[in-house]
Amino acid sequence: AQEALSLKQKVSYQRIGERDLLIFSACPLTDHESIWVVTRLDVRATYVAERYAMALGGFALVIFIIGIWHIFMLLRWSRLLDSMATSIAKSLPSGGQIIASSGYRDLDQIVNAFNTFNTQIKSALEHSMNLERKLQHAERSALIGRMVAGLAHEIRNPLGAIRLKAENALAGDIERRTIALTFILKQITRLEELLARLLSLVRAIKPEIQKIDISVWLNEVISLHLEKAHSSGKALKFQSMTEYWYFDPVLMTEVLDNLIQNALQHTRHGDSVQILCTRKSNILSIQITDTGTGIPMELCHHLFEPFVSARHGGIGLGLAHAHDIVSAHGGTLRLLDQATSTTFEIELPWQES
Repeated sequence: AQEALSLKQKVSYQRIGERDLLIFSACPLTDHESIWVVTRLDVRATYVAERYAMALGGFALVIFIIGIWHIFMLLRWSRLLDSMATSIAKSLPSGGQIIASSGYRDLDQIVNAFNTFNTQIKSALEHSMNLERKLQHAERSALIGRMVAGLAHEIRNPLGAIRLKAENALAGDIERRTIALTFILKQITRLEELLARLLSLVRAIKPEIQKIDISVWLNEVISLHLEKAHSSGKALKFQSMTEYWYFDPVLMTEVLDNLIQNALQHTRHGDSVQILCTRKSNILSIQITDTGTGIPMELCHHLFEPFVSARHGGIGLGLAHAHDIVSAHGGTLRLLDQATSTTFEIELPWQES
C-alpha cells in the first residue's frame, strides 16, 4: 500500500505455491490513503489440465504419426496394386505369366491365387487347343470322306455307262457303234465338267473389282433364265433399291446363276422366284427367294460343302463354289430361316475398285 502511495499508481505481486496462487494488488485513493486486496487461486486444477493437455497432445502426435504411416502404406499398397493390375492386364493365360510376390502377406494371397488361376487357365487352354485340333482333324477327315464318296459316285456312274456302251459298240454294227460313241463322248464331257468344277474349288479366286450398275447387271443375268422359267410356268422378278456397287461381275454372275437355277428347280408351277437388292449401310444384300418345299434340316449345316445337294441328280458343287466366290469378295452367303420359303442371302461389303 505504501508503494502504491509512493508510486501513485496500481501495483501487483504474485506468490506461487504448490497448491495455490496468491495475487496482491494495491491502488492509491488519495495522497495519504490507499486500498489493497489479496486473492487466492487453486492451481492444482490448472496443473491437472496442463498434464491432460500434454497427454492429449502426445496422443494426438501419436495418432498423427500413425496416420502418416498409414497414408504411406496405403500409397505403397496402391502402387503395388496398380503394378499387379498392369501385370494382370498384360498377362496372357497362354503365356503362363507369373506375378512376383510383393512381400505383404495379404497382397501375396491375391498374387498366389492369381498365379494358380493363371496356371489352371493355361492348362485348360492347352487342353482346349488339343481338342480343337482333334475336332478340326475329325471334321476335315469327315469332309474328305464325303468328298471322296461323292466324287466316286459321280465318276462311277459315267464310267459304268461308258463301259456298257463300249461293250455294245464292239459287239454291234456301225449304227450301234455310232450311237455308243456319241453317248461315250457325252459322258466324257460330263466328267470333264466335273473335273473343271473340282479344280475351280481349289484354285485361288482373285476378284477383279469394278463399278457395276445393279439394274443392268441383274437384267443381263435374269435374261439368261427367262426362257427356262417361262417354259416351266414360273416367273422371275427382281427389285433393286441401290444404283451401283463394286464387285467382279463375271464371278458374281456365276453365283447368281447357280442360285437362280436352284430356285427355279424348287419353285412350284405358277409361282415366281423373287430377287431383291437392298443396301444396308456399307453392305449390299441380294436375296433370292423361292416357294419350294425348303431344304431338309440335316443338310442345312453342310449345305456349302462339296457334294452336298438337296436336288435329285445334283452334283453338289455349285453352292460350294458360290460360297468361295462370295468369301473372296469379303462377303457372306447364307441360308435364311424361312417358314414357307427358301431364301439365300448374299452380303457384299463396299469396296473401291
